[in-house]
Amino acid sequence: MSTARPSNRASAPTLASRLAAAAPTLGPAEEQVARVLVSHAEELPELSTAQVAELSGTSRASVVRTCQRLGYTGFQQLRVLAVRDAAGERGGAQESPDTVIGAARALAEQTVQATDMLQEEPLQSTVAELAAARRVLVVAGGLSASVGAALSARLLRLGLTVISPADPLDAEIAAAALGPEDLCMAISASGVNAQTLRCVRAAAGAGARTIALTAFLGTPLEQAVGRTHITPLPHRHYQDEFHSPSRLAQHALVEALGGALELRLGEGAGAVQDRILEVVSGHVDE
Repeated sequence: MSTARPSNRASAPTLASRLAAAAPTLGPAEEQVARVLVSHAEELPELSTAQVAELSGTSRASVVRTCQRLGYTGFQQLRVLAVRDAAGERGGAQESPDTVIGAARALAEQTVQATDMLQEEPLQSTVAELAAARRVLVVAGGLSASVGAALSARLLRLGLTVISPADPLDAEIAAAALGPEDLCMAISASGVNAQTLRCVRAAAGAGARTIALTAFLGTPLEQAVGRTHITPLPHRHYQDEFHSPSRLAQHALVEALGGALELRLGEGAGAVQDRILEVVSGHVDE
């Protein structure tokens, strides 16, 4: 039985996902408006711009500007789409997050919500560029290192030539040695990791294509690469990731990209996997 969500969800980010992705770029007044949008989410369809301004202690202009920063045309569009978001939330089963199973299901739902910012056409372009790349440099440090390792392993098992140096200096050297036929995949949830940024800039300077997997809009990483895929974190500030360093959404995206790439490579990927199975079989004990 299929468990896929309706296809229109991927092109319709919710208010929660927009807020999570835009959090680092909001100014003080916009932050105040955002707090009101969160705390009065269920009431938004009934509120006016003036009421939100009063509740947030800001101006109507700040309310409109915040809505536009989040990707809406203005507050009126936000009000209309808030009805849709509320209906979707009511349709889901609720379970106490105080239990391990409840917490696991809550994380799974957060991962589903994190896909709201993704767009299919850019993702398919990334799959095409991965398939055509001569070499792929994977750059990921800190709390994103596990996602980088997962991506490297997935690409290797599809027969791609992957470079993923553990040493930061070696990674930057590898980036500078890339060329127009190569691709640099950078992974940083915060979008501000200094070493990742150095590698991306070195890769771009060498003429390589650059793509990032990140969690926030408006970060230095997003501005430095040619394409960005955003899966917001379950909290609204990248400083909070040290308390809850979940990368489930990015891991899910890596698996999805790997699956799409395998389909695109077709028989070539199948032949590689057959040879890989032969190698793996030699490491299995009786």
